[in-house]
Amino acid sequence: MYFVWHSGDAALAGESAAANVSFIVITFTQILNLGTATLIAHAVVRHDHAEANLIFNQASV
Repeated sequence: MYFVWHSGDAALAGESAAANVSFIVITFTQILNLGTATLIAHAVVRHDHAEANLIFNQASV
């Protein structure tokens, strides 16, 4: 942000908005990863490896 600050208020506002969007995207990615890991773990404990593979493949797309 230090380098953008020298470019003006509009550039700083744009960079701040982009940083917020980036943070939201990263947050949703982490939520998806946690949910996927939980579902795969449940399938593996049930010895349902076909479902674990299916969940992994669907989450990877």
